[in-house]
Amino acid sequence: MLANNVRSALIASTIAAAALVPVRSADAELGSINGFNNFHVEETPATTQTTNPYQCVFEDNGAVYNNCTYQVTLDFNLPVHSVGSHTIHIRNYWNQAAGTSFNCIVYACPTSLTNHECLVGDTVTFTAAYQLKSVSVTTSGAYPNMQNMALICWNLSTGDGIATINYDP
Repeated sequence: MLANNVRSALIASTIAAAALVPVRSADAELGSINGFNNFHVEETPATTQTTNPYQCVFEDNGAVYNNCTYQVTLDFNLPVHSVGSHTIHIRNYWNQAAGTSFNCIVYACPTSLTNHECLVGDTVTFTAAYQLKSVSVTTSGAYPNMQNMALICWNLSTGDGIATINYDP
């Protein structure tokens, strides 16, 4: 009798635990990174850099922001686990310099040594501090040539930056 009661209690607790498990959705799979942990400086011929930008791009509570006396372009590499449409939610720096703006564009780029063409996705423009905006791009391919995403935020003025990036890998 005791064994049946224990077995019944175990079954009941298993059913109750299963009922509490949330249903998986695309949002449940979001990856989240802060800006400083994933940035690289994108060096372009049009960008005049009088010093090493890694010496004047700083961190503030996880956000990456430009403290250089010139504009800096930031590149964020975002690996994906599946092909298809991916949405990236970007929140810019809470102390963005007044009167400045910059664009972020998402790209899907193959990892192939022979194919270097990236697919250009959506563009957003940040014009004020601490805005939340989203961009999307569709990746394709199969391992080892599956496309990954690159989010490039172009020409950030002094005081501009990225706080967080959330996306579905």
